[in-house]
Amino acid sequence: MKTKILITSGMLLSTTAFADSFVANDSRTNAMGGAGVAAAYPAQAVNLNPGLLANYDEGEKVQIILPALGAYSEDQKGLFREVEKFIDELYPSYEDLETLDLSSSIDGMVNTANNVETAVQNYEDDPSAANLAALKSANADLNNSITTVRSDLSSINSIVVQTRETFESFSSRPSQVGMMGMLGIGLPNKNYPFALAVNTNGYVGGQFNLVNSDLEPTELTLNDLDEYLNLVGNVSTSLDTVIEVAETYDSSDPDSVNAYDAAQGDFSNAVNAVDNANTSNGVFVNGDYDGVTELNTDDFKSSVDLVGVWITELSLAMGRDFKIAEEEFSAGAAIKMQQITVFEKNVIYSEIENDASNAVDEAINENQKEYFRFNADLGVVKSFDYKGQITAGAVIKNIVPWDLESASGQTIKLRPQVRIGAAHQTRFTTLVADLDVTENKPMDIGVATRYLSLGAELNAYDWAAFRIGYKNNLSESDSSAVSLGLGLTPFGVGVDLSVWGSPSDEESEIAKNAGAMAQISIRF
Repeated sequence: MKTKILITSGMLLSTTAFADSFVANDSRTNAMGGAGVAAAYPAQAVNLNPGLLANYDEGEKVQIILPALGAYSEDQKGLFREVEKFIDELYPSYEDLETLDLSSSIDGMVNTANNVETAVQNYEDDPSAANLAALKSANADLNNSITTVRSDLSSINSIVVQTRETFESFSSRPSQVGMMGMLGIGLPNKNYPFALAVNTNGYVGGQFNLVNSDLEPTELTLNDLDEYLNLVGNVSTSLDTVIEVAETYDSSDPDSVNAYDAAQGDFSNAVNAVDNANTSNGVFVNGDYDGVTELNTDDFKSSVDLVGVWITELSLAMGRDFKIAEEEFSAGAAIKMQQITVFEKNVIYSEIENDASNAVDEAINENQKEYFRFNADLGVVKSFDYKGQITAGAVIKNIVPWDLESASGQTIKLRPQVRIGAAHQTRFTTLVADLDVTENKPMDIGVATRYLSLGAELNAYDWAAFRIGYKNNLSESDSSAVSLGLGLTPFGVGVDLSVWGSPSDEESEIAKNAGAMAQISIRF
């Protein structure tokens, strides 16, 4: 069935989209909800807040990350939920539809209608109590047959309606998948603290855009089903009239005979109309069910927006202490050389349905543009002693805005991001909180993000660390995630793991904001 093929292919092509949110490329930060502007380790500071490089205690260790790798998904409009609904609810209905023997049900109804006509004629010839009972029995059989046909038609109608709703639910639901990686080294000291890092972040996406005219065949099918149901209803109504007249039939009364003949004629006409039905759009031909009107995907005008960005950065960060009006604080800057690859393509669905994978690869390879840009991050930090250390920080990432033109002429925007954070640290504990000051708009398609991130860490003498976190996108309702992480650093060689997902028992809900990251590091 083309309908099933179309929906399944559309589902696969619609599972990704793109938005530019504040991303942390290390496992520790992601384990604490993405918060780290005021508490990142040295090699992480180059990405989160270069001002931290001059704020560490003299005993802070050198950190090397080699490497950190992760992947994540953000499905804040619930596309995965709609796909799961399709798989769990609609697809089994299609299987039921394929086993539905509507033609047999219709043949059974026509046969019982013929039996009623015979019973009507018998009663007309001999209006006895026995023949009236036989007529009523035939009537009951016909009503049962009509009920069966109506039930089968209702099943088809339900599938057609759900088909339309499924297409509509897939449209304009951007979601995002991404990959991230990092190599870095941070050397904290009071004279010339610096950090060097290579980051790579890749995002790819596509958004299904429905053209309503593509669903016109479903409307035609619904119209034909309604048309046929009206014919079936006429059979039932005319039969009720036959029974009503038969119960008072008097062969010696011309009016009674005329009323009976008229009722019988109406009934015969109603049965013939069903037996020879040709509905307007060909769902029923000569009384036979010919199948629902197919969705001709060759003529589809619906499209898929494909968008992707791959950013590789070489960053050098330095920090130093400042004193203004007797107040000491730390500030730092990261200079970044960025290689940015962008692709953007709107693909008509009918052009890619037969070989979606190759079509997507071709669209990506033929529509790439590369840019080399310089950018910078600025960060400041202020610390206070209070039952440990309280640190406040702020960072501006990508202070130079860039407009990048894709091969098809669309503009993909890279804009500054501002985040503030606070932390409280003791020998064994760390509490962190970050907030995006700016709402980070999507580069092309997707949803805006503005995260509030909270996290905590329990440190066991730098040998092991347990981390939890929470983040919530304030720009989108019902878009939060909880995170967990574990770090093991025996003898200074560490492995850090982190996972996060939206709080739910449903996999599709977890995937609204989910990911995982692993990291190998050395601290000495």
